[in-house]
Amino acid sequence: MSEMESRPFSMQTENTPVAHAIEAHWTALLRDQDVPRRADIDPRVLRHVLTDCFILDNSIRHAPVFRIAGSNIATLRPNGMRGADFCQLFAAQDQRRVRQILALVARCPAKATLRVKRFDANAPAQNAKMLLLPLRGEDGKVSRVLGCLDVDKPMRTTRDHTAELQLIGFSLKPVIALARGTGLRLVVNNANPVSKVHHSAKPPVLRVVERAIASG
Repeated sequence: MSEMESRPFSMQTENTPVAHAIEAHWTALLRDQDVPRRADIDPRVLRHVLTDCFILDNSIRHAPVFRIAGSNIATLRPNGMRGADFCQLFAAQDQRRVRQILALVARCPAKATLRVKRFDANAPAQNAKMLLLPLRGEDGKVSRVLGCLDVDKPMRTTRDHTAELQLIGFSLKPVIALARGTGLRLVVNNANPVSKVHHSAKPPVLRVVERAIASG
């Protein structure tokens, strides 16, 4: 697969109420800005947006898979979501990049924001924002992801075929407190889409990394 070129972009102006609600709950649970635990997530707080939420098992030992998926998320796969490979929701050319993003969500850890398009057969594409937030599992490791898919219009039901997502752009923002005092720096190398974590003796340098995937 050829490397995908990228260019800077911003998603900060998009009105995404579902993502806002989920991120606000996740942020409120930060302990000294450390990653929240899976058990801390309160469905009652998110009851109005649960249909658009999901939780992934992002353990290193296997591909990221769905543990829980709201009813709107389930429309992407008519045969069921539990245990399904999250990356296979995306077009084949995007799956490697999505796996790399999820690896960084766990390893840094970092918040990831994805701009995507949803494609169904015989229907116009839908623009959407996807949020991926790191969580600690029962063992204390960052092995879970709280996510949502915030579509700009009501999500269509897919009954007899599989919908597909295309990655348009993404941003990564490290969890700040985990970087303090370690010289942690998040870098994206355009020649190699694998982002790298560097340690140095210099004061911590934190950068929000934003990239858009060039079409074609």
